[in-house]
Amino acid sequence: MRFLKLLLILPVLGYGGIKAYIWYDIKNNVDDAIVSVAPFVDITYESIFSSLLDGVVGITGVVIRPKMTSDEFTIKEMNFSAPNILDIFLLESRFKDREFPEYIGFEMKSVNIDVNSEIFVMLDDMRAQAAESQTPEDPLLIERLDALGCGDIEKFGINEFSAMGYNPLNLDIALNMAFEQDSKQVNVGMSIKDRDLYSTNFTVQTGFDPNQMKSAGLQPFEPEISRIKIEHNDAGYYKLRNKYCAEQNGGSIEQYVNANVAQLAAELGAVFPKKVVDAYRRFMTSGGRFTVSLNPAEATMLSGLEFYKTADVLDILGMEIVINGANIDLGQIDWDAGAGKTTARKNDTLDIIRGHLSNPTVARVSPPAKPGSEKQNSAKTRKYRKVQKSQLPRYIGKNIQVETSIGKRRQGQLESVDEERIHILMKFGNGEFSFPVKLDDILQARVYL
Repeated sequence: MRFLKLLLILPVLGYGGIKAYIWYDIKNNVDDAIVSVAPFVDITYESIFSSLLDGVVGITGVVIRPKMTSDEFTIKEMNFSAPNILDIFLLESRFKDREFPEYIGFEMKSVNIDVNSEIFVMLDDMRAQAAESQTPEDPLLIERLDALGCGDIEKFGINEFSAMGYNPLNLDIALNMAFEQDSKQVNVGMSIKDRDLYSTNFTVQTGFDPNQMKSAGLQPFEPEISRIKIEHNDAGYYKLRNKYCAEQNGGSIEQYVNANVAQLAAELGAVFPKKVVDAYRRFMTSGGRFTVSLNPAEATMLSGLEFYKTADVLDILGMEIVINGANIDLGQIDWDAGAGKTTARKNDTLDIIRGHLSNPTVARVSPPAKPGSEKQNSAKTRKYRKVQKSQLPRYIGKNIQVETSIGKRRQGQLESVDEERIHILMKFGNGEFSFPVKLDDILQARVYL
């Protein structure tokens, strides 16, 4: 009987011992981090917690007090998560050995920030002084989007947000990465939520090369984008913003929204059909959900796309926009209305797509192809002729037209054919793009013969 009791007690003691070791290790790491920043900021916390079964470790009741001001910022909880506890504690060494856990996550709950705090005001003043002493740079369109039509304001900063009543912030922030070893894909997700104002979810799927990984994380490199989705849900912010901008303009909210729409069209050099304008107006005035998705036919780098026309970029990236459940038909938008605009301004279209992605490093645009020396037969004998998909490898280098199952027509030079897809070399703007089309998606193919 005593032996049986011992067998029952040992696992409990073992579990308790592991919990105690983890608690001690977390405490040492947290305390070391606090000591390292002690000259600049005081940090305290209430408790440490861990869950062996869920693979979560964290701290609660974090209070941050910068030494240079009387400010105080609080975080209800900070935690790391992984499939198991070992993945968290061995993360650095496993990254060094290019072994990645199934997923890792970081979360901060109830981050309380006073935008009128001394340190934020100080940082804003420093930014303004730096801007005055340097050559001014045009902010990206994504930074200016909300402020379009809002009086003389170029982009919103601390003063503007505070004047809107955008204070204090109480944010939930989460970041996670999931590694798919077999397909060499990494899925990155980030969410920011202020329950009284808005929530934004950002997800991106890219390829990753284990050789690009260092013990401290990722080397700077441009990933190939497989999927991107940005979902924005308004929960009160637009009401504050609209009221503030109407006051700046000395007019009505409707007049501000009209100014925003007009300036957005001017920035993009586009003419929007009435249905698109109406959907955007409703979102601006009533809020709701706005979703932008990129679904390229094949993983694609963003570098070089700034040399293409806007409509071509959207086609290559397979962009979809949904406003409050209504799909926006991007094909109905006249993107060439601002043909006289400079290339630099038209490239702002990509600013919305890029967001916080790393700057491009490898160009994907080829110079326009030189005219070939191929003999030209008379127009009476040469035309596009229907061919079987199985015969396509015979026509590499020929001009081709394909009709797809989603109602798209692709036309260009047949560059390559494999078991799953063909690549069509298509001219876009000042360059060329090797456009992939899945064989299963091709309803009909014609070759110019």
